[in-house]
Amino acid sequence: MSFFLGVVLLGFSALSVRRRVRNRVKVYEERTGEDVPQTPSPASRAIMELGGLAGGIYIAITALMSFLQLSLPDKVSVLGVQIGPIALLALLIAIIQPYFARRR
Repeated sequence: MSFFLGVVLLGFSALSVRRRVRNRVKVYEERTGEDVPQTPSPASRAIMELGGLAGGIYIAITALMSFLQLSLPDKVSVLGVQIGPIALLALLIAIIQPYFARRR
């Protein structure tokens, strides 16, 4: 089951990165009227953005939990995989974020 969870999470992450790339390409083309330059690639920027966004969300949730003095279990079991609940929530929010973001 943990392999299945890993494949599903990787698949959703790939779809999220793909959506981020498309959003960046469209915004760039609309603003400049030109094709996207070759370096840095939109895919590499989208992957960095996904990691940065998940990290920022993780820090914000951790700070909020500390401020409100709420406690969560250290680990939760999801399909047989032990993972931190805040990390899981942050990653899921970062993965679905581009589907709710408006293009600028």
